Amino acid sequence: MTDTDVAAGGPAQAPISLKDIGGASSAAVGPQVVSATGVQANYDPGPEQERARAIIAYILLGVLVLSVLVMLIAGVVLAADCYMAKSCTNAKDSMTVMTSSVGLIFTPIVGLVGSVIGFYFGAKAAKG
Repeated sequence: MTDTDVAAGGPAQAPISLKDIGGASSAAVGPQVVSATGVQANYDPGPEQERARAIIAYILLGVLVLSVLVMLIAGVVLAADCYMAKSCTNAKDSMTVMTSSVGLIFTPIVGLVGSVIGFYFGAKAAKG
């Protein structure tokens, strides 16, 4: 039906309500999910949120462990280089660079991991 039909005196239709479209009732809150048995239930995002929190926590723990291992390996290599060469001038410069790298990389990662782990276990404790 176009505007010209209405202007020409054609039949006007009442607006369609949401109840007429999908049979939605005011009791249904949230998106409806139809299970394999055909029963409608309200969608619960809880399990997917828990899975996402766990994945993020494990990824950040992996990054933390990887950064610790890289720093330990670099420290061992520098110590071995200093021991083998009997001169530690290059190793001292490298250790200065490594110390500043720890401040730039390691400290924020520890803060992120602490925040995520605290949020993850805090949410679990709040649920009971």
